Amino acid sequence: MPTPQAHPWLEPLWVRLLIVVFLIAALAAEFLWLGDQLWLFLWGAALVYAIWDFFLRGVYGKPKA
Repeated sequence: MPTPQAHPWLEPLWVRLLIVVFLIAALAAEFLWLGDQLWLFLWGAALVYAIWDFFLRGVYGKPKA
């Protein structure tokens, strides 16, 4: 299996945080006001994947070799 590589556009921490904050806001808006279960699930799944990919997988934030 190939080694996962960081995308250059997502290297800065502020970009990754901005994406996560947007997903949290969209999930909150869907939960509080709109209430469509399909979009609630999709926003939640995107948020979980973003947190895993950006912060837990260990690809981003490493010093360049």
